[in-house]
Amino acid sequence: MTLKSHLGGFEQPKYLAIRPAAWTNWAVFDIDEGSRYHPLSEDGEGIEPVLKALATIGLHAGLEFQSSTTGGIHVWFPLGCAVHTWALAVAIEGALAKSGLEIRNGVLEIRPNCKSYDSQFQAIRAPLTGEGNGLFVEDFGFSYEISVMKQRWTEAKERNHLAIPEKQMPARECSSNRRGQRAQTGALERAQARVNQGFTGRGQTNELKLACLQIARLVEGLESEEQIRSRVVELLITAPGFEEFCGHKKEIISGKYLSKSEVQRALRLIPGGYINTWKEEANSKRSKDAEKRAHEALEGSISEGKKFASMTDAFQHLRNKGAPAKSWWHKKKNERSLELLKTLIA
Repeated sequence: MTLKSHLGGFEQPKYLAIRPAAWTNWAVFDIDEGSRYHPLSEDGEGIEPVLKALATIGLHAGLEFQSSTTGGIHVWFPLGCAVHTWALAVAIEGALAKSGLEIRNGVLEIRPNCKSYDSQFQAIRAPLTGEGNGLFVEDFGFSYEISVMKQRWTEAKERNHLAIPEKQMPARECSSNRRGQRAQTGALERAQARVNQGFTGRGQTNELKLACLQIARLVEGLESEEQIRSRVVELLITAPGFEEFCGHKKEIISGKYLSKSEVQRALRLIPGGYINTWKEEANSKRSKDAEKRAHEALEGSISEGKKFASMTDAFQHLRNKGAPAKSWWHKKKNERSLELLKTLIA
């Protein structure tokens, strides 16, 4: 069951706001669609500078939610340990300010925030509360399943440990089984590993179903509803712990646990899993913009009769004229542009 269904179904509740107490184990950032830090911003910097600034204080793994159907973004950072809310707010604002980022309503809003009075605490909509408020899952798209969010939350918190001076951060005792930071792995690798692990307790069927859909479509490349449905059923019933822990055996075996819409949505998946989302549009826009800047800089250099002693000099000159970085030129799809650039080497 999804959280939005549990709380009243589609369009309900229209807004569920939460705010941190004296101690908190999360931070969240709100970036509206028109913000200079939104991935779709035409004139702004995009989200990368924000994430880079947060990494300096130990926040490395954020969960990206579409805040609603309006296209805004909420990025949640689960913390490995509960920390004092005020210390966290001060650390975040300090890191963003040091990087020259603008903290302002409608541009970049942070929770928890520094405040003078209790009424100035900024609330934030809770995840998975309907109206398009879904979690972006790499190689899948948007998910509204609590079990999927729980899995991602658990993975992320092991990589987020606030790094500020001890005197600024009175932290509660951490769990004794804390494993520290883990390297990120691809979504499809995680899906495969999750299915191989199987059922280890109750309430994991939705989480495993998502992983099985990813494998059936994106790993094995199945191309029909019947094939995907049959394969997901097979993966679930043969997963370790199915007999012991799964509470939906009859529905899975009969094929009724998978809805038609879920299978059809799986068929639309492509590697990257962001078709028709703001991520796809942002990446497309970024790619076109980089190509335009590269061609303008290259054409300008040719018309000026420029010659360079080395490729390094050429890259630096074009970079100064607004072209993308060296790595762009070495991508296979840009090899023709690179060959043209080589003609400018003396």
